[in-house]
Amino acid sequence: MYVLQKNIMWGKKVGILFAVFFIILLFSLSFYKTEGKESSQVIDVVSPALSNIKIPQSDTAVLDVVADMPLFVGGLDAMKAYIKTNLKYPPAAMNQAIKGIVFVKFVVEKDGKLSQIHVLRGIHPLCDQEALRIIKSMPPWRPGKESGVPQRVWQTVSVMFDPAKL
Repeated sequence: MYVLQKNIMWGKKVGILFAVFFIILLFSLSFYKTEGKESSQVIDVVSPALSNIKIPQSDTAVLDVVADMPLFVGGLDAMKAYIKTNLKYPPAAMNQAIKGIVFVKFVVEKDGKLSQIHVLRGIHPLCDQEALRIIKSMPPWRPGKESGVPQRVWQTVSVMFDPAKL
């Protein structure tokens, strides 16, 4: 029992020494200067996570997430209404009682037009083709923006096929 208590006390002492060393290290870095550079510049180099780094984007890059994501003109409810109004359930798929959700992925371009439209996950070729037709017929979207600048952004939309909900 005495050995266990001794080991616990030793662990606490090592932990305290480590914490003191770490604080001294951080404190010394805050005053460190090299050839006329301010300390904040040195810290930014030492720890890039603390700085506000801007990564340049090429004109052809397609982003997954931006500060202001693309949006169907009129919002999500308007997009749902557009899909419901324009959906033409394939008769052969309806006769086979095929139902499910088709996920369509595409790029919203800087001008709001859609490109690179493809099925991400389908349920049946007939339903997949109908989902592609609907997305291709959509009007231009409001483009996504990062720092107020329009960007090319990936977007995914689901199109539900259920004969019971017609």
